[in-house]
This record gives sequence, C-alpha cells and structure tokens, in this order.
Amino acid sequence: MTEQKRLYSLNLAAYLLCKGFNNYKIFKDAETNKYYFIFPQSPKIAEAIKKYKNGEKELHKFLQAYKQIRLMIQKAEECENG
Repeated sequence: MTEQKRLYSLNLAAYLLCKGFNNYKIFKDAETNKYYFIFPQSPKIAEAIKKYKNGEKELHKFLQAYKQIRLMIQKAEECENG
C-alpha cells in the first residue's frame, strides 16, 4: 500500500477544488492540531500541483497580497486594543 501524501496547504487545496478535484478526505493532525487534505494520487492531480507551484504566478501574487492585508488589519486591531 502506498503512503498517501498529506496536503497541509489550504491555498493549494482550494486551488485543486477550483480545478474540479472534489474527491478528497480531510483529517486533523493529532500532533500539530492542523488540518490536512488527502487527494487521490493521479497524473491529473500531479500536473495541477505542478502548474500551481510553477505556473500560477498571478495567483501567488494575490495570495501574498491577501496575507499582507490580513497582517495589516491584525496590527491595526492590536493598536486599537492597546
């Protein structure tokens, strides 16, 4: 039996879902309390992951900007709350 790879990246999981890969399982890691996804291993999913990692530059720029905005809001809230 091949070991299934755990996918902890919520951004990548969301990307796969947007691409129509809806056959997944979600679990909680007992050691880290983080959730992870397991998608079936297939050439189509492997290609989508490769494309996400190498070719989706605009998506990565958007995600980085979104992360920065969340941090700015968090800092603003901290300043308001003293």
